[in-house]
Parts: sequence; C-alpha cells; structure tokens
Amino acid sequence: LKGRASDLLVELMQPPTGCQKQTEDVRTKQKVVTEKQAVTDQNEYVTMCAEAKKLGIVPDLLRPTCADMAAVSDAGADAIPMSLALIKRLTSDTVKKLLERDAKNPADADKLVVTYGGALHNDLAPKPELAAWAFGPELSAYTQGKYAEVDLYVPEFIDESDKWKKLEWYAAYQALASKSKVTVFRPRPGGFVILFAKPPPSPRP
Repeated sequence: LKGRASDLLVELMQPPTGCQKQTEDVRTKQKVVTEKQAVTDQNEYVTMCAEAKKLGIVPDLLRPTCADMAAVSDAGADAIPMSLALIKRLTSDTVKKLLERDAKNPADADKLVVTYGGALHNDLAPKPELAAWAFGPELSAYTQGKYAEVDLYVPEFIDESDKWKKLEWYAAYQALASKSKVTVFRPRPGGFVILFAKPPPSPRP
C-alpha cells in the first residue's frame, strides 16, 4: 500500500471527552463481544498504525461523540446492535470525508482509503439479518464500484465447526491438495478472500 493509500481507518473507537460515565457504560456493554477477541488485538492495532505511518499512510480511529455514547448507553438490550450500527455509520462517514479530501488534492486524487476491522462490516453482499451493520454496499455505491471487500484469514484457526462451514469458500479451500501457499478466492466481483499459507507441522520434541 506504500504510495497507493492515503489513510488507514482502524475499527477502534477513540473515547470522546466529557462523557466518561457513558463511555465506561458502553465499554461494559461491549464486553460480551470484546472478551472473545485476542488479548493482543489492541496492541496489534497500535503496531499496525505505527507501521502505516512509516509508509506515509495516515492512521486514525473511529471518533464517536458523547451523543453517540449516550445513545448506546441508553439502548439497554439493544446496546450491541446499536454499537454495530454506530461502527458502520462512523466508518462510512469518515471514509467519505477522506475520499472527498483526497479528490481535492492532485497528489492524493487516485489514492486508496483503507479500513481495517472485523469481517462483518465490510461485506459487499451481507446476509439480510446483518445488512444494517455492513458499510460495504453503501461505500461501493458511493465510489461507483471502486470498493473492494478483502477478508484475511489465518489457517491455523480454521476448523470443522459450523461457523466456518457456512462460509462460501470453505468447501473449496478444504478440497485443495495443498495449503502451503497463500490462497486467494474471489467469491464475487469486488470481493476477495485471502488465506495465509498454512505453516508446516511443528517438529516433535
């Protein structure tokens, strides 16, 4: 992405100032989701942003307002759906502003704006029950089809559970004779799935 991307927008929320109570309440409500994430996630995001800076790519976080935090805090049982919808809106709005800014600068007019987060929000063809949380269709329309959905997976975590089997590329991936190379699937125009190379088995002690 060096020289090709102007910005990297990471799916972490920058807590607003002046509403600590609502922010802490939202953080507590989100634990049902965040506790399933790797404990190293935030440190890896920080590292990613530092590496982006070295490449001349400007990293940033999502920036909700106190009103956003209050809305999620007051949502009760709907706090998680409200939070997911907030991520979608903040990402869409921020990407549009960055693209509009780039378009006015000849040096950045053709550069990409990259977002990084979970594999739910970037879907180009989300399932109906997930559509309210996916910014893919909106940004694809806004960019007149110049949007790409890229999902990255680590083979070590892929197993035979239903959550993996329901993914559209799962059967094709399992049928591969070898998984020792990086594999790319293109399930739809503008959609890409990249699976890293599976490492060789560790030698027995």
